[in-house]
Amino acid sequence: MSESARMVSCVSSKSEVCSCHLVDRIDTYRELSRLFHGSEEAAADSIIRLVSATRSCHKMPYIDEDLIQSLHREAFLELLDPEVRRDFAIERVQLFGECDYDPRVNVVPPRESTYLDTGDGSRVESVRAAYAHAGYDPPKRLAALDCPDHIAVELDFMAHCLERLCGDATLADCAHDFFVDHLSGWAVLFAVATERRAFHASMRYSALVLDKFLACEAVTFRHSVPALCALRALPTEGIGV
Repeated sequence: MSESARMVSCVSSKSEVCSCHLVDRIDTYRELSRLFHGSEEAAADSIIRLVSATRSCHKMPYIDEDLIQSLHREAFLELLDPEVRRDFAIERVQLFGECDYDPRVNVVPPRESTYLDTGDGSRVESVRAAYAHAGYDPPKRLAALDCPDHIAVELDFMAHCLERLCGDATLADCAHDFFVDHLSGWAVLFAVATERRAFHASMRYSALVLDKFLACEAVTFRHSVPALCALRALPTEGIGV
């Protein structure tokens, strides 16, 4: 049995059938994490990997596949240019503000707590508890952020859980619960706002792929797709986006 086929058999215990290869899901989470916070020099490679990693995603009627394909070509070409890569990195900071999002300067909040916290810090504490339970420490690329609920960290955490669940079956439930309780509750709105506000094809493509992938993962985890659709319809006023 191939490594890919072997890992597919380790799909979450809360999902009897998965149309996505597990290794592809892991790669998609990790490459999206790198695009939202990582080296701009490696961004073109991430764009390329996302094409193959998302090949088994469900086709959703509300996802513009033609636009995704068009932006992919533009994104790859623009990231070959060192000057445009620098502009991509600058735009990313202008959009998200790294960990210190400022609504007077930045455009799209990149942290779960901005969308879902009631003001008591409970969302961040819940995220920290999930990381500790799964034995997750952010890699060096993300450790300097010092905000565990950043989109890039949460996406990397999902990759961490999925790539280790064959050795620890409890991580299947960790991945499922974190997606349902955390990531799916805000990342769709983040993706939609980012695609609307971004200028570079690279960032627009990353946002659209995130939106599509979240819908695909919702099916995989047997989560409510209509709930994600409802988030797309929410107004962006009032949360800094």
